[in-house]
Amino acid sequence: MQESKKNIPVDDSFRRISNSSELSSDSSGLSHLSSRLVNVPDNVEPESMVNHLIFKPPKSYKRGQGEIPFHIPHKKVLEKIEHKREIPEPLTGFRDQQKAIFQRVCLPYVDVPEVERKPSSTPDGSTLVLKTVKIDVRPVGKVVEEADDAEFRKKSPLSQPPEVADQLELISNLRNDPKIGFFYMVYAVDRCSEFFTPYALKIVPYGQLKRTYMTISVNGVTQYSPDEMSFTPMELWEREYRFYLKLMRIRTFTTYRTWKALYVWRKTVTWTKFLEARSYMEQNLFISDPILSKALLEVKAMCAVFLDSSFNDFSAIEKIPLFMFIETQFAKLESIRGKLDEFRMLAVNIVNNACLGALLKEGYTPEDSNVTIEQTAYGKLGQFSGAKFKIPKDGVLKMSYIEQARKRQKCYRLSCKIFLPPRSFIHLIDYMQTNMMQVLLHNTYKEIVTVLSVYDQFLPSKEFLESSDTEAILELPNFNGTLPQCPFFVTSLTVSIETGLNIDPSEEIFYFVLQTVCDLWEENLDAIKPLLSDPFFYPFTRPMINHKIEERLCGKPPEILTVLKQDPGIGVVKKEFNQVLRQHMEAVKLYWKRLKPIEEFYQDDMTSDDQIMRRETLCEQFRKWFIRYTAEIETISKVAEHQNLGFFHVTLSRFKEMALVAPNKKIAVLESVLPSIGKTKVDSVLMEAIDAINYLEADPVSTDDFVAYIKFLDKSQTKIDSMETQLEYAKEIYDIMEEYRITVPVEDMANYLGINVQFTSLRLAVEKRLVARDNLIASFNAQLQSDINELIDKISEINDEVVVSLSYKIFLPTK
Repeated sequence: MQESKKNIPVDDSFRRISNSSELSSDSSGLSHLSSRLVNVPDNVEPESMVNHLIFKPPKSYKRGQGEIPFHIPHKKVLEKIEHKREIPEPLTGFRDQQKAIFQRVCLPYVDVPEVERKPSSTPDGSTLVLKTVKIDVRPVGKVVEEADDAEFRKKSPLSQPPEVADQLELISNLRNDPKIGFFYMVYAVDRCSEFFTPYALKIVPYGQLKRTYMTISVNGVTQYSPDEMSFTPMELWEREYRFYLKLMRIRTFTTYRTWKALYVWRKTVTWTKFLEARSYMEQNLFISDPILSKALLEVKAMCAVFLDSSFNDFSAIEKIPLFMFIETQFAKLESIRGKLDEFRMLAVNIVNNACLGALLKEGYTPEDSNVTIEQTAYGKLGQFSGAKFKIPKDGVLKMSYIEQARKRQKCYRLSCKIFLPPRSFIHLIDYMQTNMMQVLLHNTYKEIVTVLSVYDQFLPSKEFLESSDTEAILELPNFNGTLPQCPFFVTSLTVSIETGLNIDPSEEIFYFVLQTVCDLWEENLDAIKPLLSDPFFYPFTRPMINHKIEERLCGKPPEILTVLKQDPGIGVVKKEFNQVLRQHMEAVKLYWKRLKPIEEFYQDDMTSDDQIMRRETLCEQFRKWFIRYTAEIETISKVAEHQNLGFFHVTLSRFKEMALVAPNKKIAVLESVLPSIGKTKVDSVLMEAIDAINYLEADPVSTDDFVAYIKFLDKSQTKIDSMETQLEYAKEIYDIMEEYRITVPVEDMANYLGINVQFTSLRLAVEKRLVARDNLIASFNAQLQSDINELIDKISEINDEVVVSLSYKIFLPTK
């Protein structure tokens, strides 16, 4: 059985023991660490097991590169220690008295010789020899020099490790030899010793037992003390001992003392520096002054009011016109400016009262009205000379040079030291005020960037922006009330001949207005002037010393505009603000690219001459124009009414109204031209048809009438064809007007509808006359013969008249 136990793996035995319900609560921590320990075989020698328990210091140490030896004092420190002047005794014999007290308090150093261990006897009469290990033990309370430490460890027998019994060997002997029974054990060293461990035990006879001792047997270990007695089973004792040996092999436990020395040294240095810093801060911090600290806290509390404030007013963040946004921002700006003015007024009063209180506390006033005799030169030196003090004739006491320097130094402290950091009270208040305004402006930019960046989720994709579909409307995501449901600004898209496509307000106006608002923020902050340059504080910045005003002590206070220019955070937030504006404005520009065709035909329609249409007569051209302008109207009508592009809610109704003006204007011209053309053609054909009918129905009388009538009749077919052509043109004109629903006057429409009747009557009249053309020719011949006869008769009559006239002239006598 014994051999079988030795072959069981240690990890398995640990697992079985840790799962046992017999373990006490004290061993729970050891069992938890068992999985991290290194396995120790059972057949290890006891002496080597104990060696695992003890961490021996190295004989030599090689320092690595860059490693600082904290245990070796610096050379300068050693020089200070070696050459340090010995402090004289306050009283004779004081040092000897302290040395005597020190010897009584510390334990004496006793040189104990090494005692050889004798074999222990057992109840059955046999002897048992235990192996022991020497441990270097330093005496408690003995103080030795560091240089003598190595020599001490060599010579002193107590510097050796104590003799410690090997628990595993004891357990093995007790189990192998039941006749032994038990052993008495006590701790080999005191609890305050550096070599003390829970298992630093040694075997002693009954006569050497102390008040606290232990007994070990096969069943377990019993611990006796004046207060209580406890029993630990042997399996648990052995298991915990093995755990302990493994724990001591971990680096954390072996180097604990070295770590502790480093920690104590570092803690001492840190605490010393802390004390020095605390002393310096008590002497230089304004917060340590009860008067100035109260003023600082009050100003700080007033500054804290503005830490979460901003110049923005985002009470309404959905569908706001630009002018309404500007009105709300100006109202909020005026409110914050009023608070800033109130802050400065209160800060002036608080700082002035604090400075006066601090100056009075030192015994000075701004106008030197309380100079005492002690502050004069007599008060400093005259009291030792025994001379009597005489009041000056003018009754004005003058401070000594020392008091003047003190007051000047105090005013330095209250105002500012030239070319130095803000180590003065008023200068510090200015920095607090400047920092407050800087944070206020930073919050303003940060808030507006945060609010506008929320609308990045409303930006459509690049594919949507670059598409040509004018009817598409971007669907906004539903955020269930967590984010705004509508864009921030309301703008409208416009088109004109001068600017083309543009948003109203335009991009230039939009940027100009926002830049103006930003400039007003900084201008209002710059209007809050620092206290250091205020003439109200001249009693501290230009103090009166001995009734003489000194030169200005302080330098220049911090300027808020300079601080803002040098602040990288403000610059970054401004860039983010401009980037957000450009990003959303670019989205609008990309969107209106799809409306470029509308802009192009709008420009073409508005710049083309209407007289070209008024002079046009071709129906095909009129039809092309109607098709073009009707298509333009349809294209414009299909454009979406609005579009959400980031924080812009772009309304397109105004754009559509402006764009429809161009095609509607051209169609109006066509609507005025076509009815007049149709009426003119219809009236012309109608009058010509009526005249032709009336002419054909009348019978010719004279020969000329017959000739003209016959000619008209011969050309009537050609004229009818020409009239039919004109009628077809008019019909096409009226078809165009009917197709595009152009309003035609009732009279014109009646004439257009009645022209067919007249034209039919004309055709019938022409056909009738053509049928009777032979009779017309016969009548023409008869009339022609009648005219010939009549002409012959007239010729005869004329001839007779000529003959008579000649005869009369012949027979008349001459004068």
